[in-house]
Amino acid sequence: MAPDGDGGGGGFVCVTGGSGFIGSWLVRLLLGRGYTVHATVKNLHDEGETKHLQAMDGAGARLRLRPRRLPPRVPYDTGGRRSRGNDSGSITTPVVRCIINPIIVARKELLEPAVKGTLNVLRAARDCGVGRVVLMSSQAAMVPNPNWPEDKVIDEDCWADVELLKKLQIWYSVSKTLAEKAAWDFAATEGLQVAVLNPGMVLGPMLTPSVNVSLQLLLQLLRGERLDHLDKIYVGCVDVRDVADSLMMLYENPAAQGRHLCIESIERLVDFTKKIADLYPEYPVQRTLEDKQGWVARGKDPSKKLIELGSPFTPFDKTIRDTMDAAGDSGGARGGLVCVTGGSGFIGSWLVRLLLDRGYTVHATVKNLQDEGETKHLQALDGAGTRLRLFQMDLLDPASSMRPAIDGARGKELLEPALKGTLSVLRAAKDCGVGRVVLMSSKSAMLPNPAWPADKAIVEDDCWADVELLKKRQLWYNVSKTLAEKAAWDFAEKEGLQLVVLNPGTTLGPFFTPSVNTSLNILLQLLRGQELELDAVYTGWVDVRDVAQSAIVLYENPSAQGRHLCLAAMERLVDFTDKIADMYPEFPVQRTKEDKQGWLMRAEDPSKKLIELGVRFAPFGQTIRETVDCFRSKGLI
Repeated sequence: MAPDGDGGGGGFVCVTGGSGFIGSWLVRLLLGRGYTVHATVKNLHDEGETKHLQAMDGAGARLRLRPRRLPPRVPYDTGGRRSRGNDSGSITTPVVRCIINPIIVARKELLEPAVKGTLNVLRAARDCGVGRVVLMSSQAAMVPNPNWPEDKVIDEDCWADVELLKKLQIWYSVSKTLAEKAAWDFAATEGLQVAVLNPGMVLGPMLTPSVNVSLQLLLQLLRGERLDHLDKIYVGCVDVRDVADSLMMLYENPAAQGRHLCIESIERLVDFTKKIADLYPEYPVQRTLEDKQGWVARGKDPSKKLIELGSPFTPFDKTIRDTMDAAGDSGGARGGLVCVTGGSGFIGSWLVRLLLDRGYTVHATVKNLQDEGETKHLQALDGAGTRLRLFQMDLLDPASSMRPAIDGARGKELLEPALKGTLSVLRAAKDCGVGRVVLMSSKSAMLPNPAWPADKAIVEDDCWADVELLKKRQLWYNVSKTLAEKAAWDFAEKEGLQLVVLNPGTTLGPFFTPSVNTSLNILLQLLRGQELELDAVYTGWVDVRDVAQSAIVLYENPSAQGRHLCLAAMERLVDFTDKIADMYPEFPVQRTKEDKQGWLMRAEDPSKKLIELGVRFAPFGQTIRETVDCFRSKGLI
């Protein structure tokens, strides 16, 4: 590109966020016009980030990918010569222009890094001699604005009310608004030429291998989920190709200044859901029943500044049909929605995997959306691209974290809760109209129970762990499991919620999580020669796949009621350590020297209720061998 901005081919363009839904289309258009593109991606080693870009025409010679950092650091290699002896990598030959897609957030804690990230990119652009920056913002930085006249269609002077957004905990919109404001302040101070694009909800055919948030909303609507939670922010949609075209328009027209609303038409959520329902009567689309958007003045051709620059907009029907044609029907659109809390863990991961295999759409909560150790193994599952959505988990704050995940679900699988967390999630489930909850408790909520008849091998629904004994022994995990399950039963009875509980024992088996959980660590410690002092709590084992299968069986069988012990066999610690020592004589396994579990009656097939529902349990040898194989493959033993 020539320095005078004539838009000719051969110039360098830097695109941050180049692997995403919009970014991919922008890179494609730039390459198609002869530009050399340097695009940032999150992970250069992730083919989901890079493969679709590298396959584009012209990519081999004119596309270079760079890792994105949070916050970004100078430099972005723009093809210029580096100064010799300068370890900072400063650029002596500058690029002319840059297109920025700022970092966005779903959590309050990341607001400051997101804004700093945008400013760091702008500083890098300034320091590299970039003459013009096109910033991708959003209509989310424009609405809601309670002070905007109700009869006036929103335009470039409209800014979202940040305090209202914070109160509503819409952190995505907060981050977009703060990032754009910070960008304008920086540009004014530093004399940097900036043009901003503010697109609405972006739909259209995708080049990426996975589905982004806006496309996911359309998929959710087609699957019968409600989108009522969007009534605070939705004002219209736009085709992704029009967004990319508009970015190019702003980039190649130095006269383009200020903010540019990019929406095909201003409309309300009730209009959007009605049009989708009319277009696709074969899908269970939930129309918006109540119009709560009196503050949105409908308007055709609201993007006048872009239209004057020559940017046409694709009709709504074509955008939607092209989106559907590109996505295809993966089988998930008609499937049920299930929410799984604690979805990133050992058991949770297997449960998510089996649900996806059965065609369900899954909303899974994780502790930290920014931690690839929590998310990457889930996102790699078959079907995850279109039928898995991850949510940040804060069990003590269901209003902001749990309800979006639960909303629309017919059923719920609840994993690893503490007492308050359990009740918070159950309340959220009830408020969202969930019909059935499967609670993952533990056999730790059943045993030890000194009052249980010593000659009665089968542990039944009315067998509860002795909480005072557990407290005396300081077995706080067992205490929490027992109290949480009791509180859940009390809540369910009082509120009329249909509840069914699974109580698995020590859970082993192959794992695809990046880390080892507590139960797997028990076996790992034993193989490494450590002595196990679990005679107060160990009562038997079960394969993780059988636990996940049992949870689904309980979910899919409305006749299943009460508590369900989930053990392949009821055995003592001495039995377990002897079997492991016999299977692996090459390891320094410490056998249990003294059997202190006279209180525990051994039993084969103790999980009668699950067996009657069709669950079959994996044999001990198979489970242990596959677990140990996993340890070996990960270099743990």
